[in-house]
Amino acid sequence: MNPHDPRKRPGAHLVHDRLGVSDPWTLYSRHPCESPLGRLAWLLATSARDLDHLHAELAAQARQVIERLEPIARGDHTSLRSDDTVLQSTSLQVDVLTARRGTAYQQLIGALDDYERTTRRARATLRRSPWPRRPKAMR
Repeated sequence: MNPHDPRKRPGAHLVHDRLGVSDPWTLYSRHPCESPLGRLAWLLATSARDLDHLHAELAAQARQVIERLEPIARGDHTSLRSDDTVLQSTSLQVDVLTARRGTAYQQLIGALDDYERTTRRARATLRRSPWPRRPKAMR
């Protein structure tokens, strides 16, 4: 079962769904830092973290917009004397955060695809290796 709520941590949730790890940073710790898989794991973990942060920012901004619009929904228009500019700038911030979150999501998907493809290739290369395998006791 996935330990991450997709409404709170969509990046970590997606990594768990695709790779089965609870913490995206554990992938990074599995590989040498400067190896191709290490670099991909770092990109994957930072992409998941960035998506989670942008999602939290967007949710907070959306809550703020809702608070500003509640008086209008109740019919209390006098409480919004000249807040039109505040609402317009808040709307722009929501649009920007939504676009940034979408980009972060696409980056995470790309990092996951690259990581999975590279690990498959690495396993296939190890299977075809002409070198004798080490006994299990030495692994």
